[in-house]
Amino acid sequence: MTGHGLDVSTKRASRGDRKARSFRLTESLCEAAGWAYELRTEPDRTLAANIGWITAYRLRPPQFDRWMPAILVHCHTPRPIAEIRLLSSSPFLVPVLGHLLWLGWVGCDLTQPLREATMVWTRRIQEVQRV
Repeated sequence: MTGHGLDVSTKRASRGDRKARSFRLTESLCEAAGWAYELRTEPDRTLAANIGWITAYRLRPPQFDRWMPAILVHCHTPRPIAEIRLLSSSPFLVPVLGHLLWLGWVGCDLTQPLREATMVWTRRIQEVQRV
């Protein structure tokens, strides 16, 4: 029996190879069926926490249209989040920045904890158009 499909197994990185035999067997069965097989571990905790923070801003915040252009222009060259917060005392700057990160219009290193010193930048227009 053959077909098209993908089987994804997950394991905790800390578990080591306790289930290695099971994963090899699953991979062999998938191969025999003509399916792809992938073994993945959970994402890095810092990356997961940052994505969780950004996810909180997935909905368009109030005053997005007002602050979005200023943030994008200001981040044309990499700037720390603290500097963006100095653009105004508006409580909407951080939610707009979070939404821009969610949209992929602004980038940062998500492998490091998000802090006031985290550098953010406007992504190239070609990258933004793909989002």
